[in-house]
Parts: sequence; structure tokens; C-alpha cells
Amino acid sequence: MTIPRCTPRLAHLSRSSPCFVIDDEIVARYGSHATRLAFLADSLTDLDSRLRAIGGALVVRRGRWADAVIALARSAGAGRVHLADDYSAYAKGRLSVLERSVAGHRIEVIRHPGVTVVPPGELAPAGGFFFQVFAPYFRRWQSARLRPARPAPAAIRLPAGLDPGRVPGPAELTVAGAPARDRPRGGETAGLSRLGDFGATALAGYEAGRDDLAGEGVSRLSPYLHLGCLSPRAVMAELAGRPGSEAFIRQLAWRDFFHQVLAARPEASWRDYRGRGDTWRDDGAGLRAWQRGQTGYPIVDAAMRQLAAEGFMHNRARMIVASFLTKDLYLDWRLGAAHFMRLLADGDIACNQLNWQWVAGTGTDTSAHRIFSPVRQSRRFDPGGGYLRRYLPELARVPGDAVHEPDAATRHSCGYPEPIVDHRAAIAEYRARTRAGAASTAPAGLPSRRTCPGRRSLLGVPGGGQPSAGSAVTRLRMAGQQRRGDRLAALLTPAVLAAGQSFQRRLDLRQRLPLGHHGPAETASPPRRPATVRRRALSSLLRSVVVGERQLGDAPEPGPPAVLELRPPFHHAGLRHRQAGHRVPPRHRPGPVAADTSGPGTCS
Repeated sequence: MTIPRCTPRLAHLSRSSPCFVIDDEIVARYGSHATRLAFLADSLTDLDSRLRAIGGALVVRRGRWADAVIALARSAGAGRVHLADDYSAYAKGRLSVLERSVAGHRIEVIRHPGVTVVPPGELAPAGGFFFQVFAPYFRRWQSARLRPARPAPAAIRLPAGLDPGRVPGPAELTVAGAPARDRPRGGETAGLSRLGDFGATALAGYEAGRDDLAGEGVSRLSPYLHLGCLSPRAVMAELAGRPGSEAFIRQLAWRDFFHQVLAARPEASWRDYRGRGDTWRDDGAGLRAWQRGQTGYPIVDAAMRQLAAEGFMHNRARMIVASFLTKDLYLDWRLGAAHFMRLLADGDIACNQLNWQWVAGTGTDTSAHRIFSPVRQSRRFDPGGGYLRRYLPELARVPGDAVHEPDAATRHSCGYPEPIVDHRAAIAEYRARTRAGAASTAPAGLPSRRTCPGRRSLLGVPGGGQPSAGSAVTRLRMAGQQRRGDRLAALLTPAVLAAGQSFQRRLDLRQRLPLGHHGPAETASPPRRPATVRRRALSSLLRSVVVGERQLGDAPEPGPPAVLELRPPFHHAGLRHRQAGHRVPPRHRPGPVAADTSGPGTCS
């Protein structure tokens, strides 16, 4: 958390009460997430010290979140509550409860942006309400108007007679478990120090060094961004214009992209963003071996032990271990995401859950079956084996390249386990499973892409008296001025709607070249031929129909808040984020560049 900025609506106030409410529901559910809770306790202590240095203090309350906020506002004689907006399902529900509850107390609730550089919902594509692909989002993001800079207050004075309370220690927040041995220290002071070190030593070589597992080329700023110790807006302003900054600032845009997806689809934190009909395996022994770093694949085991020891994992390693869990072991991505949330110091819901889905093939990546070979990735991104030897002491004396794939004799002498699966056999089985799943979920009676005659009678539905997609399209064109949405969707049969969705997925895959290993990035589409133009016109029409179908369908089922949400639940005077007055750097061509916020995890 940072010292609150002076927004225009707060500049005239002589008294304010910067406050943090410890939500008992969160502590009860996630009290075993010891590393994140310890980081939070550090951050609150640091903020309280900085506020006391300018005459104030951090007011701390604990209980049911909305009730505690209202009680504090009434005791302080406050007519307005200012807080940082938030976008997870749990946070949005909590804010809605507060806004309904204050109606009878004549208290106004005012939300402020600050979680991201560009607030979710501020950028939207034509004909849609959020971006589903990063490349067009990034182009708009680069030219977005950013909120202006506001100075930090020189002094803060609490209302007379208001008891600030006491900042709790880690033990008072933790129900079970112990923090990671080498966890980062929380707070704005530590975050600013880390930002300064990164800018001075690693930023210039960030693009080339961000995937070096043994090096120190990543920022490690993710927990400070998530818990509000540093503002992503201020971080961008601090680094913009320096050598290497464009590659890093692109990762801040990835973070914003995932937040705007989560704001539009909050259920994506626990439900497949794009379902494939997966029937995940149930393998408790395999899951435990993965969690403990005992899979027999050195790169996977080193990464999982780094997570346990530091509450952090290098982003390249996050992608490797996520691919191993969801592709080699074919276990549900939610199991891996939950384990990360338990151990990470950051645990940003948008980045963690959606990046896990990206690797699993159920998220925003158009290449659903991307595979990360653990041995190949190990040799490529840790060629000297320094990362492996650092976190796997039993292999520290294995010489040369053998550390990436020890033979049976070496494993036995070092006490290192045999691989729990054969990678090639596991991937072959995975592909067979996903092919079977795709076949079982495909609409009956629809021709394949190869059997569509001349590709002109696309999506025709033979037999059964159902109209073909061609006739449905004709009827849509005749609809003229009718609204997109319920009227258009009502004209089509469910089979045609399903065909439209399948057709759109094929176009998404066709219009993009195979992606690299760095994360969700888009490449330029091939030159448009006449047939491509016709397909895109039909795709655009069917896209509007699919959107209309979603509007007509039932609302998403309210899922349980089965994810940790420890972002500061109440920030008086915009407590979370600092702001700064620089624009986004000039546009540069999007390419296959992804690092800290790409792949499973966040800005690492």
C-alpha cells in the first residue's frame, strides 16, 4: 500500500482516515496462505510508519467488511468513503454489498481507478464490451489517455478522538502453515527499493534476459503491484523512456488485459474461459509429486521448490510446470492455480487464473494445445544448469549437460526420483484424449472444414428439416435495422449457433501464425484474398449472433469465491496507488514478446 494521493475530490479535505479493514471471511477461508499474509502484514506496518511520519496513522479494523467500513465512517463523521475499485467476483460482490448497505446512512461510496494502468472497461472494441485478443487491445492501450498525476499529501490529520487501532502481525492473520523461508519483504519501502534495483541493473537487458532462469533479469515486482505497495501507473512512469522499458511496459499491458477480461468474465477465475469438454484425470499421487517437486524432471522440480522456498517462481518456469500438470499429467488447471495461490506472495487472481487457463488451453490463447517439453525448455533457458543446481541440492554435483536429464545410475546415487511419466507417451495420450473430447462435443451433422463444398456453403446443416447457415444468413440480412442480440439470435437454430462458434474458432486459428514459446502474443494476419474477405464477412455476422445468444442465455451461475482475494479491501483517499503524469510510450509493433505477465503467473 502507498500513501494516498490527493485526488480532486479529496484535495480540499482537512481530515481524512486512511484505513484497512481485515475481512474475517477471507482470513477464515485462506488463513493457511501464510506467505501472502506475512507480506500483507509487512505492507500494513510499513504504511502505518510512513503515515505517522506525516502526522497521521493507518486506521485498522477487523470484522465483516461492509459492516466495519460503515461503522468506521459513522464514528469518524465521514460522509464519503473513497476506495480503489476492484474486479474479481468476490471483490465486486463485496463492493455491491457496501453500496447497498450505506444507502440508509447517508454515506456516499466513491470508487477510484488504480489497480491497473488503464481501468477495465475504459477500452472496448467496436461491437463488443471487452477485448478477447491482446494485439488489438495493446494498440488501443498505447494511445489511451491516462489519469493525471496527483501529489502525495504533505500532512494527514486524523479526526479527533478516532482510535487508529493496531496493525496485526503475521501470526494474528495466519491460521496454519509458515511463510516461505526466503519470501520477499512487503511494503512500499521495499517495493521502491526493488524497483530502483531493477531499473538500474536489469531493465536495459530485460528483453534478452527475462527468460534466463539462472539470471536475475526479471523484476520480482508482482506482489508489490498486486497488494498496492506500488502503482502500475507509477511504475510505468518511472521506467518509461529508458533502454529496455518497452518490453517491460508491454507486460504491464498484459496485466491490464487480463484484468479487463476478468472484469467482464468474473467467473473465469474458477470456470473454463473456453471449454473444450475436458475430462481431467484424477491422480492424487501425481499431483502430490508435482506439488513437492518430486516428478523426476529437474526443471519442474526446481521450479516447484523455488515456489515453496521463496513464494515466487520465475515466469518461464511457471509456464513449464503448468504445461506439465495440464498436459503431461492431464490434471485440472484449477488444482495448479489453487496451489500457486496458496504459496505465491503475489497470487493476483486475474493474472494467475487466466495465465493458468492460457497454458491449459482453456483461456485466451488461440493455440489450445501448446506443449512445453520440460527437458528441451531446461536446456534452452538454463543451459548451464545453474537454476537446477540452486534448487535441487541432490543434483548440485552432476556435471555438465547431464543435470537436465540424469540417467538411472545418477538418479540412484543422488537419491533423485525416476520420472513419474514418460513425456512423449503422456503427450501422445493427451492428444488422443483431446481429440476424443473435441469429437464428443462437436454438433452432430455438421460437415468438417475439408468437406464443405468449395468452402462457399459453409456451415450448411443437412437433413432434419433444419435451415442451412446460408439461409439463416440471408434471413439475418433481411432483418435490416433489427437490433443485434435477441432478435438476431431468435432467427437461428441452436445447431447454427454452435456452427458459428466452431467457425469462429477455426478462423481464429487460421488467421494467426503458430505462436512462439514466450506467451500469448499475436502475429500479423496473411494478406486478405477474396475468399478470406468473404469468410471474415460471414464471421463478423455470426459473431454478432453468438453475442446475441450470450445475451439471451441464462446469467452465469454464481460461483463460490474459491480464490484468495487479499487486495486491500478499503482504501480511504485512494489509499492503494500513486499516480504519475506520463503518457504510454510511443506505439511499437506487437510481436511474440512475453515475459513476466505472460504464461501462468503475473509480472514476476
